[in-house]
Amino acid sequence: MVVAQDEVDEITVTGSRIVRRDLTAASPIVTIDSTQLENSSSIGVESVLNRQPQFVPADTQFDTAGTEVSAFSTPGIATVNLRGLGPNRNLVLIDGRRAQPANATLVVDINTIPSAAIARIETITGGASAVYGPDALAGVVNFQLKDDFEGAEMDLQTGMTAEGDGEESRFSSLIGMNNGDGTGNIMLGVEWSRREPVRALDRDFYTAQMYDPHTRIGGTIQNGGYAATSNQPSQAAIDQVFAKYGVAPGTIARSREFNFNPDGTIYDFQTGVGYNGPIARMDVVGDGFTGIKIEPNGALGQDPLSGNISSPMERRSLFGRAIYDITDNLTSFVQANFSSVEVDQVAGFVPATSNWAADGIPVDGRYIPADLATLLASRAQPNATWVMNRGLDFLGNERTHNQTDAYQVMAGLEGTLPAMDWTWEGYVATGETTNLALGQGFGSLQRYRALVRAPNWGQATVTNITPLTSNRFALRCSTGLPIFQSFTPAPECI
Repeated sequence: MVVAQDEVDEITVTGSRIVRRDLTAASPIVTIDSTQLENSSSIGVESVLNRQPQFVPADTQFDTAGTEVSAFSTPGIATVNLRGLGPNRNLVLIDGRRAQPANATLVVDINTIPSAAIARIETITGGASAVYGPDALAGVVNFQLKDDFEGAEMDLQTGMTAEGDGEESRFSSLIGMNNGDGTGNIMLGVEWSRREPVRALDRDFYTAQMYDPHTRIGGTIQNGGYAATSNQPSQAAIDQVFAKYGVAPGTIARSREFNFNPDGTIYDFQTGVGYNGPIARMDVVGDGFTGIKIEPNGALGQDPLSGNISSPMERRSLFGRAIYDITDNLTSFVQANFSSVEVDQVAGFVPATSNWAADGIPVDGRYIPADLATLLASRAQPNATWVMNRGLDFLGNERTHNQTDAYQVMAGLEGTLPAMDWTWEGYVATGETTNLALGQGFGSLQRYRALVRAPNWGQATVTNITPLTSNRFALRCSTGLPIFQSFTPAPECI
């Protein structure tokens, strides 16, 4: 007996790899689909890419120290870096088309790509410069957006670290619809996301190094120091000053920089000899002694850990695209996107060492600690001016508030040639990236030097001399100078 069977018109085989180009492309391609993006706890797309072995983290939320802004440097952007060859050596595309660059290096800020509209990310992991040009030397990262999306999709995500900080929140909405005969599609998307900072002081693996005798932290000593490349103090005077520490004559060289303890005595930070200030104190910023530790070789290093290890960010983006099939072989499209990204960067303290030193300080009767007076008096020219190095940590950290606004409008045609298995595309695009960087906490070298060079200020009567440590004596007793407009408390001089 023969059993009749229903006719099968179509068989659809589903699978995560069948429709991907990984197995059919001539160049090696790795695909990340939207599921991996949705399952990520991070709001940054670059954090998902950086988990792949072919990517080396470049500009991410954890690069928080850069504050220099120029046509070639944009603090706070997120970029991708294939094979570690640099963010400007891999090409970033959206639907196979070039995206709006973030600065003159032509890198693309991944934050400006609407993550809600991403269907998958295809990465050509081998060099592709023969096809795309020299900026694809390391490869190509192509963000494929959702096609023929119909319906409404809303996503709300929030979370924080296990320590209860670094909260990240994101809201996105995507709306799409087709026309009656299915020849056209329009898609609109809006997204908002925000990330709170994470401070180094709030992580044990940062603060623990301050108490580990085997860990070296380096860092510039912030409290005041005296060093002379010419007209140096005599070796006899140096031996006299350090004799109270039981140091043999000639141990401390004349070329060293001598820093000041809280009580005004002098110490040598290269060996730690004579230092009597606090060790591993992390609760005070501004007196020059926060974050000092003894290095494994006995020298002193300093890291106040006052910066962030994850930068805060707020992003707003809008996206729209319309597609219309003019014929079976010809399609027109119009696409526009806008994004506004704000990122705060926190760097170190304002330097006042090396070429930022306060030179030309006169010997005019102003208050000078006894040890320093001994060294200055032993010089061949005892009345000559001298140089003090001092980190201006009382001004706080250098900070940059960076806002990047970018838009791109694109329109074009694409189609196929019926007689051949060829496709073609032509489009025009225009866009603009605007970067506004507001620097805060940067000191004025000219005003700092004017302060310490000011004549006759040593004749003023200084109130409450006891807490005025030697590393502050050139900074506290002055009035009416612009450097103090944001200094609290104000200098105490009468």
